[in-house]
Amino acid sequence: MGKRNICWRNIRFFRGSRKNTVRVLTAIFVGLVLSSTYIGAGGKDKSSLDHEIDSMISEQLTVENQITMFSLCLDQPRDATPPLSLNHSDHWWNSSWFYRKEITIDHLKVAGDLANFPVLISFDSDTDLAAHAQDDGDDIVFTDKDGGITFNHEIELFNDTSGNLVAWVNVTSLSSSSNTTLYMYYGNSTCDCQENPAFVWDTNFKMVQHLEEATGTHNDSTPNSNDGTPYFTPASNQNATGQISGADDFDGANDYVEVADHVSLDITGAVTVETWIHWNGYGGVSNQIIVSKKDSWYSSGGYILQTGGSSASGLYFSWGNGIDVDNYMHTSMCSANEWHHVVGTYDSGTAKIYIDGILEATEAGQNAMAENNDPLQIGRRGTGDYFSGIIDEVRVSNVGRSGEWISTCYQNQDDPSCFYNISNEEINPPPNTPSTPNGPSTIEVGQSGTYNTSATDPDGDLVKYRFDWDAAGSHDYSDWTDLVPSGQSANTSIA
Repeated sequence: MGKRNICWRNIRFFRGSRKNTVRVLTAIFVGLVLSSTYIGAGGKDKSSLDHEIDSMISEQLTVENQITMFSLCLDQPRDATPPLSLNHSDHWWNSSWFYRKEITIDHLKVAGDLANFPVLISFDSDTDLAAHAQDDGDDIVFTDKDGGITFNHEIELFNDTSGNLVAWVNVTSLSSSSNTTLYMYYGNSTCDCQENPAFVWDTNFKMVQHLEEATGTHNDSTPNSNDGTPYFTPASNQNATGQISGADDFDGANDYVEVADHVSLDITGAVTVETWIHWNGYGGVSNQIIVSKKDSWYSSGGYILQTGGSSASGLYFSWGNGIDVDNYMHTSMCSANEWHHVVGTYDSGTAKIYIDGILEATEAGQNAMAENNDPLQIGRRGTGDYFSGIIDEVRVSNVGRSGEWISTCYQNQDDPSCFYNISNEEINPPPNTPSTPNGPSTIEVGQSGTYNTSATDPDGDLVKYRFDWDAAGSHDYSDWTDLVPSGQSANTSIA
């Protein structure tokens, strides 16, 4: 009876690429191709046949209960683009996401250990993100270094042409003594939106207005729904360039944003009002309101953050006890015609003003704050004292934020690129090349041979295999094996 010589030469991989298209890449598995001959009935010599058996491997991807096969070409032609970097040291969070980038936060920019801190991740362009993320950025995910924690995040802006991203990520633990590492994952064309804006902002945040909407309502990012109604003439004043993203340009005459009174904004015990301003200067207007929850002086409770005070370029923070006394404090350190991060806090009778992350004024022994039924306004108080300049990123909290928190906010938002470092793109590492299948080197014509192989997966994911061979130019394939643990053998029979 005739015999066939069996040898192994090729390994192929398949990976799904963006927009549900598929590219097929073949890499040569270096080895010797042996011709095989066999003697058929009548003893006549049959033509020589090359038997190529390809071991094909894929990593498990679960998408809506279906298995999607993918792979990476391990050996590239000399003129091919170099392979993407692979980092096997950190666990891959979810193999349904093909790409990730490591983000390392510089602990020297973090003023103190902070919990549930909203980190700004912002860059003007990223060709990798533009090429591989969904058009609306719905597949973007942030995790901790080990992939054990998925951080809540909110996308303020994503441009799929340039890869411009502005996102806020609630980092549950931010260290001031060692760098904090997180990963940004993307490249899942079928998943739903991964954002969870309401949980980016801790429960002390009562209003967060990014002011990025170029038209229509300014949406509050907290669950309190303290949305703002804009009043601008011309309407294009609502479409300004801010410190972070979009912002509002207030003309000093009749532009403002109004938020209806809500119990969440009727704060009495402690408060923090923070924002970014690009003030046009004094201009003969002594009081220019940045944020106000107080329509009138003295008899009203509430709080105000403003510039003004004669010709001085001062920043004022004031609040009322609801009876007959207004408390206020000020500093003259806020210059015009440039961006400043300005913050007023009140807690347990002590008020503070911070400019660009630095404590500029403190006053203790102050009267308590009372609530009121007035709306919150951005850019004016009551019907006057209009602000002249650009305002971006307005936040109100019912807690006195610490100096460490405020300083870190400034460091992060003033220049995000100096707050962290972003690595090159990494691709989900495929299983390693499977071993040359074990089995008989010669089998009788008409008989079958059993072969097995194995491969390890860098992330320990399940693996499945398919064997194929090329006889006289016609491909025959085995069925896909069951999914087996990384490193465990799989087998097939060939007749």
